[in-house]
Amino acid sequence: MTWPGKQDNDIHAAVLTLGLKFADWLIVGGNQRTTALLKALCQVIMDYQSPDMLTSADLSRNLDARLKPLISFIVACRPLSIGMGNAIRSCLSLSLAPLPVAPLPVSAAAAPLPASASASSCVLRVCVGAPLSPA
Repeated sequence: MTWPGKQDNDIHAAVLTLGLKFADWLIVGGNQRTTALLKALCQVIMDYQSPDMLTSADLSRNLDARLKPLISFIVACRPLSIGMGNAIRSCLSLSLAPLPVAPLPVSAAAAPLPASASASSCVLRVCVGAPLSPA
């Protein structure tokens, strides 16, 4: 599958694998697709390496800019279900929102990222395999 303007190395391996499974209809059902998407995006967040930034706001924007093309790739493989869209909006937006906006050194700004990503109730539960429940 080709994606205009992108090379394979621009797409995280977990998202590439998931997109191909979605395209081949190997994962079906809204709940299964949503869980698989959250697991893949959780892996992307945990593997994220931040470039040298001046503030944590820059860090948050950079991660958001990194996630958007990956989500676009998933949509190109197969349209999002309603649950997937809701999960992206609520879980991932909440996991990026708690990042402090005061200027911090990169090391201090990057340190809370896995903790803040996992602090979102659904992202942590999906990453560790616990059942999802309303927050």
